[in-house]
Amino acid sequence: MAQNSVSARQNSNLRDNVPIFVTEDTELEVGSQNVFATANTASDSFTITLPPVGPSAGTIISIDVTIADAKDVQVEDNRADAGLPNDLDMDADGDNVVLYSTGVLWIELFNGIA
Repeated sequence: MAQNSVSARQNSNLRDNVPIFVTEDTELEVGSQNVFATANTASDSFTITLPPVGPSAGTIISIDVTIADAKDVQVEDNRADAGLPNDLDMDADGDNVVLYSTGVLWIELFNGIA
């Protein structure tokens, strides 16, 4: 049974927890999981767009931000699916959120937004 689990994992389109570092407007791909965003003196405020909610069913995405100088990072759904009930405004250093895709909606599993 464990062999089937490994095989299924190897055939998935998940990015195997490879961190994604962003400093500008970014559209996440299906399978994105760990996102680290920085908005500071070297960058402007920006938006992270979640991947389409349907193809992301079962995916957990963690987003952590480093914020300085009154910047902010907005997290929004893919405009084609309206999967995130409300946009998230991450404007304090250390804000973080963990989202889960049901295939219909992005659900907040953890909200560490100040």
